Amino acid sequence: MIVASFLLLSGCILWPWKNCGTDKGCLEEAFKKCEMAYGTWEAEHSDINVTIIGKMGDACRVNVTAAETDLNISGKTMICDVSMSENITFSIMKNCTGELTEFITE
Repeated sequence: MIVASFLLLSGCILWPWKNCGTDKGCLEEAFKKCEMAYGTWEAEHSDINVTIIGKMGDACRVNVTAAETDLNISGKTMICDVSMSENITFSIMKNCTGELTEFITE
């Protein structure tokens, strides 16, 4: 009984992430609120795996990874810290670092 209670509680405490799957609306809503969530943003040339990590000071931290693609960016990542005052749309190119950012800005 104690083990079952521990497993139940640890699942709630250690895994508070919302799984948005491929629901863009879910990802956008989580991004606006900066809630911990993950999912796949389906794009024309590549699917993008998005993980909204949560608030870091006055910013919302988001990790973005390119999935399989016909472009040469598979597996490349970037981390973005988006100011909460600018966190109105799911546009995350500001304040990003990483290989994916370098590819996009070239």
